[in-house]
Amino acid sequence: MNMHRWIPVLFIPALLFAGCAPKTAAPLSDGTFSVAYEEPDATGWTAFLELTVKDGKIAKVNFDYWGSGEAQGTVKSENPAYNEAMAAVTGTKPEEYLALLEADLLKSQDVDQVDLITGATTSSEDFKTFARLALEASQKGDLRPVLLPQP
Repeated sequence: MNMHRWIPVLFIPALLFAGCAPKTAAPLSDGTFSVAYEEPDATGWTAFLELTVKDGKIAKVNFDYWGSGEAQGTVKSENPAYNEAMAAVTGTKPEEYLALLEADLLKSQDVDQVDLITGATTSSEDFKTFARLALEASQKGDLRPVLLPQP
């Protein structure tokens, strides 16, 4: 039996699987990385995220919305009127779902493992987008704030 004929058959599957191996992400640099929208949304709130990395791991996450107009000087999670109104309509409120999103990321250390919150889909999607951008900045060691146009 000619073994030379079998060599390509043995190595082709190995090459295919090697191409499917997950890419190793760059390590995280320590620091506090921030992402925010440049301006408020149609309801007068501006989403922001601050993510702190320590010893190469996510150590702290703060995601919320700054108020404008009548809500100037407050954040959604601490605004009783907003929390009550949202809970009545969606069954959830910022003081609950923002904490859940943050806790999910701290526990998993992986944005893709953070679950979307029913009744707060837009906020959940913003959180995941902002967290990804903050982690990318950390991988680059770039402490400059990331500002995004309001969608």
